Amino acid sequence: MTRYEQFASYLFALGHPMRIEIVLELLKGPKNAGDVGRSVNLSQANTSQHLSKLRISGIVQSARKGNIKVYSLKEPGKIQRIMNALEESNQEER
Repeated sequence: MTRYEQFASYLFALGHPMRIEIVLELLKGPKNAGDVGRSVNLSQANTSQHLSKLRISGIVQSARKGNIKVYSLKEPGKIQRIMNALEESNQEER
């Protein structure tokens, strides 16, 4: 995958408000789907679907801890910079 394809994949995945909320929640640290869902007020099924899209895009990774799947950001520094840029852009428009 070229870096431009990766950029497009990230932007596509972050193009949904709920996935942005999930990413912001995962910036706080790794969580299982149930914890993420409760934090963003979403059913576990919908949370899992969004996490799957984030994983496919390369933003999120998962690991098993016993019988629980825990999700985390693959590159939290990069994602934090993207979120900061979006926030700065939003503040400049005001």
